Amino acid sequence: MAPIGFNYVAILIAFVAMMAGGALWYSPMLFGKRWVALTNMEMTAGNSAMAGQAVLTLISATSLAVIMSWAHPATIIEGGYVGFLVGAGILATSGAGQVLFERRPMALFWIGQGYNVLAMTIAGLILAAMPAAM
Repeated sequence: MAPIGFNYVAILIAFVAMMAGGALWYSPMLFGKRWVALTNMEMTAGNSAMAGQAVLTLISATSLAVIMSWAHPATIIEGGYVGFLVGAGILATSGAGQVLFERRPMALFWIGQGYNVLAMTIAGLILAAMPAAM
């Protein structure tokens, strides 16, 4: 297995971009109102939920950095493509199965997995723009 190289600054920037993107995506300006209606939940997450989401997002950004170190994207666009493949090919397909088995509205799939695909694509662009020194 190839050695894993990390650029911790790039991971941190990708993490911040993913958290900020999620805050915007689920805001009332974009899909927050629809998400609330589909889930019958309030939009007041609380500190423990946000802390948990931050930890999960950091794990996602770091995991994508590992995949990127193995994929060796030659350009920023290739990095975005790797992120897109992870988002669409792994996260969204898993999310689709969950929505199908739980018999949830497909609109909930598009909101949740649309964010995952976009977030991983952007994180891939960031990580490719700032590769780890090997």
